[in-house]
Amino acid sequence: EELQKQSVPENAHVVILNSWLGFPLVPLVCENLSVKKLTLIDIDNDALELSKVFNSYYSEQGIELHHLNWDVPFAYHDINALNTDVVISLGCETMYPLKNMTTANPDCIFACQSSNVFREMYGINCVPTIEEHIENVGVTNVKFSGTIQQSYYSWDGKTEFDRFMVIGKK
Repeated sequence: EELQKQSVPENAHVVILNSWLGFPLVPLVCENLSVKKLTLIDIDNDALELSKVFNSYYSEQGIELHHLNWDVPFAYHDINALNTDVVISLGCETMYPLKNMTTANPDCIFACQSSNVFREMYGINCVPTIEEHIENVGVTNVKFSGTIQQSYYSWDGKTEFDRFMVIGKK
Protein backbone atom coordinates (compact mmCIF):
# COMPACT_ATOMS: atom_id res chain seq x y z
CA GLU A 1 0.00 0.00 0.00
CA GLU A 2 2.78 2.43 0.86
CA LEU A 3 4.69 1.65 -2.34
CA GLN A 4 1.54 2.39 -4.38
CA LYS A 5 1.58 5.93 -2.93
CA GLN A 6 5.04 6.57 -4.41
CA SER A 7 5.82 7.89 -7.88
CA VAL A 8 6.56 4.52 -9.43
CA PRO A 9 6.83 5.03 -13.20
CA GLU A 10 4.51 3.30 -15.66
CA ASN A 11 5.91 0.03 -17.04
CA ALA A 12 8.40 -0.14 -14.19
CA HIS A 13 11.33 -2.51 -13.82
CA VAL A 14 11.11 -3.97 -10.30
CA VAL A 15 13.88 -5.99 -8.62
CA ILE A 16 13.09 -8.22 -5.64
CA LEU A 17 16.07 -9.24 -3.51
CA ASN A 18 15.97 -12.63 -1.75
CA SER A 19 12.78 -13.34 -3.68
CA TRP A 20 12.60 -17.06 -2.86
CA LEU A 21 9.33 -18.39 -4.39
CA GLY A 22 7.99 -14.92 -5.04
CA PHE A 23 4.95 -15.35 -2.79
CA PRO A 24 3.12 -13.22 -1.87
CA LEU A 25 5.20 -10.37 -3.26
CA VAL A 26 5.08 -11.12 -7.01
CA PRO A 27 1.26 -11.13 -7.18
CA LEU A 28 1.07 -8.04 -4.94
CA VAL A 29 3.52 -6.10 -7.10
CA CYS A 30 2.12 -7.25 -10.45
CA GLU A 31 -1.50 -6.63 -9.49
CA ASN A 32 -0.95 -3.22 -7.90
CA LEU A 33 1.80 -1.49 -9.91
CA SER A 34 2.36 -0.98 -13.62
CA VAL A 35 5.17 -3.52 -14.10
CA LYS A 36 6.88 -4.23 -17.44
CA LYS A 37 9.87 -6.18 -16.11
CA LEU A 38 10.34 -8.10 -12.86
CA THR A 39 13.74 -9.44 -11.78
CA LEU A 40 13.79 -11.90 -8.91
CA ILE A 41 17.17 -12.52 -7.27
CA ASP A 42 17.84 -15.36 -4.86
CA ILE A 43 20.68 -17.69 -3.87
CA ASP A 44 18.27 -20.68 -3.80
CA ASN A 45 18.16 -21.89 -7.41
CA ASP A 46 15.48 -24.52 -6.61
CA ALA A 47 13.21 -21.78 -5.29
CA LEU A 48 13.80 -19.74 -8.45
CA GLU A 49 12.87 -22.72 -10.62
CA LEU A 50 9.62 -23.12 -8.68
CA SER A 51 9.04 -19.38 -8.92
CA LYS A 52 9.20 -19.65 -12.71
CA VAL A 53 6.31 -22.12 -12.58
CA PHE A 54 4.30 -20.38 -9.86
CA ASN A 55 4.57 -16.95 -11.49
CA SER A 56 4.28 -17.95 -15.15
CA TYR A 57 0.83 -16.35 -15.22
CA TYR A 58 2.47 -12.92 -15.17
CA SER A 59 4.80 -13.69 -18.05
CA GLU A 60 1.73 -14.81 -19.99
CA GLN A 61 0.28 -11.36 -19.20
CA GLY A 62 3.25 -9.66 -20.87
CA ILE A 63 5.50 -9.01 -17.86
CA GLU A 64 9.16 -9.88 -18.51
CA LEU A 65 10.21 -12.21 -15.69
CA HIS A 66 13.89 -12.76 -14.96
CA HIS A 67 15.18 -15.15 -12.29
CA LEU A 68 18.80 -14.58 -11.27
CA ASN A 69 20.65 -17.06 -9.09
CA TRP A 70 22.90 -14.56 -7.29
CA ASP A 71 24.08 -14.35 -3.70
CA VAL A 72 22.79 -10.84 -3.02
CA PRO A 73 25.54 -9.53 -0.70
CA PHE A 74 28.24 -10.66 -3.10
CA ALA A 75 26.44 -9.44 -6.22
CA TYR A 76 26.25 -5.73 -5.38
CA HIS A 77 28.43 -4.87 -8.38
CA ASP A 78 25.97 -6.64 -10.72
CA ILE A 79 22.89 -5.26 -8.95
CA ASN A 80 24.35 -1.74 -9.00
CA ALA A 81 24.55 -2.04 -12.80
CA LEU A 82 20.82 -2.83 -13.20
CA ASN A 83 18.68 -0.07 -14.66
CA THR A 84 15.72 -0.59 -12.37
CA ASP A 85 12.96 1.66 -11.06
CA VAL A 86 12.25 -0.14 -7.76
CA VAL A 87 14.29 -2.42 -5.48
CA ILE A 88 12.36 -4.38 -2.85
CA SER A 89 13.85 -6.29 0.04
CA LEU A 90 11.61 -7.75 2.71
CA GLY A 91 14.42 -9.37 4.67
CA CYS A 92 17.24 -6.90 5.21
CA GLU A 93 17.98 -8.60 8.52
CA THR A 94 19.20 -11.67 6.59
CA MET A 95 21.69 -9.75 4.42
CA TYR A 96 24.70 -7.53 4.75
CA PRO A 97 23.81 -3.81 4.92
CA LEU A 98 22.42 -2.43 1.67
CA LYS A 99 24.10 0.95 2.21
CA ASN A 100 26.53 0.34 -0.68
CA MET A 101 23.86 -0.95 -3.06
CA THR A 102 22.74 1.45 -5.76
CA THR A 103 21.40 0.95 -9.26
CA ALA A 104 22.12 2.45 -12.68
CA ASN A 105 18.97 4.56 -12.19
CA PRO A 106 19.62 7.48 -9.78
CA ASP A 107 15.83 7.83 -9.28
CA CYS A 108 15.39 4.23 -8.15
CA ILE A 109 12.99 3.74 -5.25
CA PHE A 110 14.14 1.40 -2.48
CA ALA A 111 11.45 -0.33 -0.38
CA CYS A 112 13.11 -2.29 2.40
CA GLN A 113 12.01 -4.08 5.55
CA SER A 114 13.98 -5.37 8.51
CA SER A 115 13.37 -6.38 12.12
CA ASN A 116 14.83 -6.48 15.59
CA VAL A 117 14.65 -10.27 15.97
CA PHE A 118 18.17 -10.49 17.38
CA ARG A 119 17.59 -13.84 19.06
CA GLU A 120 17.18 -15.80 15.82
CA MET A 121 20.22 -17.11 13.97
CA TYR A 122 19.05 -15.91 10.55
CA GLY A 123 19.06 -12.29 11.72
CA ILE A 124 22.69 -11.46 10.94
CA ASN A 125 21.86 -7.80 10.37
CA CYS A 126 19.01 -6.92 12.72
CA VAL A 127 18.62 -3.34 13.86
CA PRO A 128 17.04 -2.01 17.06
CA THR A 129 15.27 1.06 15.59
CA ILE A 130 13.77 2.44 12.39
CA GLU A 131 16.50 5.10 12.32
CA GLU A 132 19.22 2.45 12.27
CA HIS A 133 17.33 0.55 9.55
CA ILE A 134 17.24 3.69 7.38
CA GLU A 135 20.98 4.19 7.90
CA ASN A 136 21.67 0.49 7.23
CA VAL A 137 19.80 0.64 3.90
CA GLY A 138 21.39 3.96 2.94
CA VAL A 139 18.19 5.81 2.05
CA THR A 140 18.81 9.54 2.27
CA ASN A 141 15.52 10.82 0.80
CA VAL A 142 12.88 9.10 2.94
CA LYS A 143 9.38 9.05 1.44
CA PHE A 144 7.90 6.69 4.06
CA SER A 145 9.09 5.02 7.22
CA GLY A 146 7.21 3.05 9.79
CA THR A 147 7.32 0.43 12.48
CA ILE A 148 4.73 -2.25 13.28
CA GLN A 149 4.76 -4.76 16.09
CA GLN A 150 4.49 -8.40 15.12
CA SER A 151 4.84 -11.73 16.88
CA TYR A 152 5.81 -15.31 16.26
CA TYR A 153 5.87 -18.48 18.35
CA SER A 154 9.09 -20.24 19.24
CA TRP A 155 10.07 -23.00 21.63
CA ASP A 156 9.59 -20.69 24.61
CA GLY A 157 6.26 -19.19 23.54
CA LYS A 158 5.07 -16.02 21.87
CA THR A 159 7.77 -13.50 20.95
CA GLU A 160 7.01 -9.87 20.12
CA PHE A 161 9.26 -7.92 17.75
CA ASP A 162 9.28 -4.80 15.60
CA ARG A 163 9.30 -4.79 11.80
CA PHE A 164 10.68 -1.66 10.17
CA MET A 165 10.01 -0.33 6.66
CA VAL A 166 11.58 2.47 4.72
CA ILE A 167 10.74 3.64 1.22
CA GLY A 168 12.89 6.26 -0.43
CA LYS A 169 15.80 7.12 -2.66
CA LYS A 170 19.56 7.12 -2.22
